[in-house]
Amino acid sequence: MTPFSRIVFQASFLAAFLLLPGCSAGNSAPAPPSSGFQSAFVYTGVGTRVSFTDTSAGGPNGWAWTFGDGATSNLQNPVHSYSAAGSYQVTLAASCPSGPAALRPELPVVFVSAHAEQAVGAFEVEAVDFLIKPVTTERLVKALDRVRQRLGRNRPAAAHPGRYPVFAGSGVLLLDLARTGYFEVVDQVVWAVAGERFRTRWKSLGEVVANFPDAGLLRIHRHLLVRPEAILGLRSTGGGTRVMVRLAGGAELEASRGATPELKERLGLM
Repeated sequence: MTPFSRIVFQASFLAAFLLLPGCSAGNSAPAPPSSGFQSAFVYTGVGTRVSFTDTSAGGPNGWAWTFGDGATSNLQNPVHSYSAAGSYQVTLAASCPSGPAALRPELPVVFVSAHAEQAVGAFEVEAVDFLIKPVTTERLVKALDRVRQRLGRNRPAAAHPGRYPVFAGSGVLLLDLARTGYFEVVDQVVWAVAGERFRTRWKSLGEVVANFPDAGLLRIHRHLLVRPEAILGLRSTGGGTRVMVRLAGGAELEASRGATPELKERLGLM
């Protein structure tokens, strides 16, 4: 079973992207995301006439298109004319040599556009996020974390709710989230700080959030995730251009400018 890519087509050609595995030749199971395989398509249009081009990896041998207006096609690279401009959800289910792709409309979509007015249409189709060009690294990281959070909602519940494994010497400990002040990611390794510093099994802060979806963890910087209950207060430095977060135990962490408004709102300071 292999996921498919989807976009939302608008008269102004609003683009979307997915972080998905795709067809892998000779394999009926999804390729891991790190394999580089993707099932996808691109499109161009003049007026309401749109040309779709399959760009799926792995050599699919069958295609099932739906164009969002009731029309379908089994061609690899169809051309479709819409009767009117509007918002249309277009899907492609590509069949690999070993079996058909799976339709997975619940998979998260992130839209990228230079036109802010298109955001309403994106969220009407339950997009995870909407990015305005040019996209900064910090903003992209936040969008990807939201994708991981959405994907993580369907994962099995943790065997020990409220606790998580950390490495300690040659063994493993189960640490309580309530004892944790914050998490920090360094070179794709997430460290938990709970009095001491412990290495976890996670590689991104998005994985931490997905493991504790109801904990309300706060992303105060691209590499820092804080437990709100551990925050004692905030102070401004640098002439008011920087905000430092003081935690129980005496640690102080700098919050990014982009994260500061949400941080203050969550703490009731706005």
